Amino acid sequence: MSGAGGFTVWLMTASLVGLGIGGVVGKLICSLLKGSIHYVYSCCGGMLLGLLCLEIIPHSLHYYHTTGVVIGIINGYILMVVFESYLHKRIHSAHEQLWPFLLFIAIGFHTVPAGLNIGITIGYDSFLTTSFLTAFILHQVPEGVALMVSFSAAKINEWIFVCIAVLLAGTLGISVLAGNEMQMESVKLNALLAGTAIGTFGYVTVKEMLWKSFREMAFLRFTGTVLLGLLLIKIYLFFF
Repeated sequence: MSGAGGFTVWLMTASLVGLGIGGVVGKLICSLLKGSIHYVYSCCGGMLLGLLCLEIIPHSLHYYHTTGVVIGIINGYILMVVFESYLHKRIHSAHEQLWPFLLFIAIGFHTVPAGLNIGITIGYDSFLTTSFLTAFILHQVPEGVALMVSFSAAKINEWIFVCIAVLLAGTLGISVLAGNEMQMESVKLNALLAGTAIGTFGYVTVKEMLWKSFREMAFLRFTGTVLLGLLLIKIYLFFF
């Protein structure tokens, strides 16, 4: 297999490996902090907040027009409010079992513009290297950690995590192929998609992780664990 198809398969495999590593780390964190789930929520929320503030938002504002990103953020927020309301009406489950799927949707929206950009701008022969795939794998690890923590906290079977990882890898692959077919970059579309990713990510991070932990923890403990999460993701991004 060669060309766009071969490149996409390698990239999907790298995505699965990264999410899998993150899943193992997330499961280990939950095992070590068993019985202290709000500490896990606040620390993981701090990591996602750091990912937003230190990587996703600066990258989006650097490459895309601010207006398009802001419109996308508003769209992402409204989308998550509507989708959460729909889930509550259609699915008779505890709220704790619904929000991990909201996180999945948020990560999916982050995956689409990334895949489109890769398909549009990256040359297959020059970028399909060990260093590129390693960097891509490491980029998926924090998302895998967040997903596994949310699924473990909601007591959802780990096999669902595997299915979600496969769906995210498939979303990436389709986005890469779509970007390759476009042959030209749509700045406005990417700005909207990037903003939507920020809006959905922000909604899940603040409302479903940080706010929930804040209501259950002492202020100083909450602040300390959030700062720990921010520090961990800062160190991770610095090295990787």
